[in-house]
Formats: sequence, structure tokens, C-alpha cells
Amino acid sequence: MFYVAFQCADCKSSGLDATLNTYVGQYEGEPIFDVTCVNGHKYQLVLQNPKFEILFESACYSFADKYYREAALTAAASLEDYIRTHTNSLLRVSGVSASKIEEMSRRYSLSERQYGAFQCARLALGDGIVEDIYQQNLPGRKEKYIEVRNKCAHAGAFIGEELALAVLYFVYNKIRQLTLSSAEAGKYIHADTPGYDLSQKNRQWITFDTVLGFSGRGHPSLMLDEFRNKILHSHEFRNQIHAAVKQTAAAQAVQSPPQPESSHPAE
Repeated sequence: MFYVAFQCADCKSSGLDATLNTYVGQYEGEPIFDVTCVNGHKYQLVLQNPKFEILFESACYSFADKYYREAALTAAASLEDYIRTHTNSLLRVSGVSASKIEEMSRRYSLSERQYGAFQCARLALGDGIVEDIYQQNLPGRKEKYIEVRNKCAHAGAFIGEELALAVLYFVYNKIRQLTLSSAEAGKYIHADTPGYDLSQKNRQWITFDTVLGFSGRGHPSLMLDEFRNKILHSHEFRNQIHAAVKQTAAAQAVQSPPQPESSHPAE
């Protein structure tokens, strides 16, 4: 689940009140969403944020809602998708075709295989091998990242707030560090999404603000307390958007009141 705010392009071009619209969406495969503005214009939003960024934002939502195990697992999924995206970007730089990249991604779906392909791709392009992230300790703690991930995923372990925050902080910093360490991949990582025909009048790109803040803004270096505050601030903003969604729905109900049911029985 994610929340975005957008302005209707049709309202703006028609001189109508381009009031801020809101949309609550489920990310289910294709990042294309059918929306209707408060003035009744229908079109599609095409989400530009990369998948790993959406996953990480979902992890932050879970953390703010105090679902700590779910937050850690979703953050781990975000890191794995980032590794896949980073690898694909390096292969793209090397001139490998999109079909070959897709075939390799299917063959190397397991975490360890993906990470091996990632290291090889970095080595081939001169970026150098990075320290095994799966064997590193969480920041300021004795637990290894991989141990916590596996306990949550395979043993159904529940964890507390501080350990979950350490997992999110670890993933946040690893994505930031790995992107900065590869100038070539950094050019393409945000573009690792399928191409969509935007020539249609009823389609437009959107990018929504996230804690990871990858698309077009880079990764700020944050201390742990700053990172926690950013997550909670995002949660507060999400609640404000949710309230705006209700207001939008109420406005639409006023404009299009339900039709009274017929008093005649159906034949």
C-alpha cells in the first residue's frame, strides 16, 4: 500500500481548479494505476520509483505501525531487489541485451546466486568486489544481518523496535554506499523499469517522496536518530495523505450523490 498526491493535468489545462488529488494504491506487479480526479477526469499514473524503493518504503510503513518483523523482512527484500537491479544495470553498461539480462535474472533468483552475479559484474567493470554484506554485523549490535533476516524468514522469529530499526538502517546505508561506489551503475539503476507508452493522452509519470529518496535526490547520509525521525515523519505525512483521501472521497460523493433505488420491484 502506498499513498501519492497528484495534480490533474486535464484540470490544469482546462483552467479548472487543479486541487491536490490523492490516491491510495496497491503495488501489484505493473506500476500503472487508474485514477479519477475530483472533477471526473480519468487517466493513468505510471509510477517512476524503482521497485526496491517502494519495498523499502513499505518496510518503513510497517516499522512506524509497529510491525517490526514485517519491517525487517520487507527491508531485506528491498536490498535483494536492489542487488538484482544493480547487477542488471552493470550488465546493461556492458552491452548485454535486455532479453539475456531477464533470462539471467530468472536463473539466479536465490539471494546467494544474485549476490555472486553482482560481485562478478562489479569486478568485470572495474568497480571491485565489496565486502560480503550478508556476513556483516548490524550497526552498533552483535547480531549479523543475515542471522536476523533468516530467523525472521525461516524461524518465524519476532523482533523488537531497536533490532528492526538496525535492519532498516543497515539496508538504507548499504544501498546508499553501493550506489555511490559504482558511477556506471548509478546512471542506470533508477531506469530499471519496463518501458511504457506515455504518448497516450491519459498517461503521466509520477514520482512520490520516500524515506530512501532514490529517484532524482540521492541518498543523504543520516545518523541513526535522524533516520528514525525521518521514518516517523513519513508516517505522519502518510496519515495526512490518508485524511486527504477521505476528504476527496467525500467531495466526489457530493458531486455524484447515489441514485435512489427504484420503488418498483424487479420483474
